[in-house]
Amino acid sequence: ARVNDAFTGSQVAALPARGAEAALRIFVDRNAVEVFSDDGTVVMTNLVFPAGGLGGLEFFAEGRVGSIALDSWALASAWSASARGASTP
Repeated sequence: ARVNDAFTGSQVAALPARGAEAALRIFVDRNAVEVFSDDGTVVMTNLVFPAGGLGGLEFFAEGRVGSIALDSWALASAWSASARGASTP
């Protein structure tokens, strides 16, 4: 299925210089990506519709980048099994 053109494109934001590091919190769901920089100084939210499901994430930066550290956590569903339509034993 074709996605409406209103949902295509990319977003770009400049992060304020705060020393050598930028702290990002990125939340990825089935159809949403939310990025919070420096405790909410810069925030972006996008709806995404990946063909065939999410296969990975890609990060890039312009300019000089020394290193990137990444921690990730798998989150459980906020919905109960019955609310998701799943059968319960």
